[in-house]
Amino acid sequence: TPSGWDVISNPPVYFERFKGMKEIPMPKKGGDIRKLKEFINFNNQKTGILLSAWLIGALNPSGSYTILILNGEQGTAKSTAARILRSLIDPSVAPLRKLPGNEIDLMIAAEHQWVLSFDNLSGLKQMMSNSLCSLSTGVGLSKRMNYSDRDEVIFESARPIILNGINEITNRGDLIDRSIIVQFEPIPEDQRKLESDLWEEFEQARPGILGAVLDAVSSALKNKDKVDKKSLPRMADFARWVMAAEPSLPWSDGLFIDTYNENRKIAKKADVEADLVATAIINFLKEEQNPWSGTTTELKDRLEEVQANSTFIYNKSWPKNVSYFSNRLTKVAPALRSEGINASRKTIKGSKKWQVEYI
Repeated sequence: TPSGWDVISNPPVYFERFKGMKEIPMPKKGGDIRKLKEFINFNNQKTGILLSAWLIGALNPSGSYTILILNGEQGTAKSTAARILRSLIDPSVAPLRKLPGNEIDLMIAAEHQWVLSFDNLSGLKQMMSNSLCSLSTGVGLSKRMNYSDRDEVIFESARPIILNGINEITNRGDLIDRSIIVQFEPIPEDQRKLESDLWEEFEQARPGILGAVLDAVSSALKNKDKVDKKSLPRMADFARWVMAAEPSLPWSDGLFIDTYNENRKIAKKADVEADLVATAIINFLKEEQNPWSGTTTELKDRLEEVQANSTFIYNKSWPKNVSYFSNRLTKVAPALRSEGINASRKTIKGSKKWQVEYI
């Protein structure tokens, strides 16, 4: 509640138990969320703030939820980090899973667990990326009931999600915009632990860490309506919830939103650098008049002229037709704005044209 938390014997709600669920530890008062650092491979405060924020955000009773992306080379304990975070709020006999092959299986998975944690990803197809975006903020889906021509099965869920992989899992702007991205560094050989020892120590610390998370949730319930809504970024519900929890957290007020905005800025910059169309627009404006306007075909042709000596326009990722090019440009427009470039379609002299300019 807004005044604190207790464990009660007769809760006013019913619980549904699914196969694979495990018990949550009995929380202990007086815990410290900073103890996560003893079990997860990070050595700076900003990463600790981001991981703590995702964990607290995952207990918002009325999401949206961020997607936590854990990147790093082999042996950086990404999977261990995902297991530890999930075990605090949604323990399972199978805490890490492979990504489902289709949207229906993803929604069924969401019906049976709170945290969805997918392991060892090397990339995401457009369809699955879109589905994960929708699931993080809330989505409904229906399918025909088996052996029926008239009845539907309806799924509706919003879930916190963890993705981990060695390579960059995605460069899709819509998914990045909903994500916290954490890069793990290699563990020095002299700091490695036996997994059995790590988990034994974590089990002893887990009740206190959970208690600290519950302190933060109580603070969020108390303060959420006091947060200035004008200062909120994308994923505003998540940001407001964590900002409201800050009075009970071991960092100064405002440090979370500064850290979160910096993480988003770095991710968007990487998104721009990884996208051929965005890179071409940046190079184009260095040589063209500002602002430049023209049809989609004219813009595509000019970009190819400017990049004529570059091999990347022959890359298979370069859009070959005008319609696909226009769609790609629309998708990278938010990331370009973060680099000080506006690309938008406007009606100029009675016809739709792209206008590209420095902001």
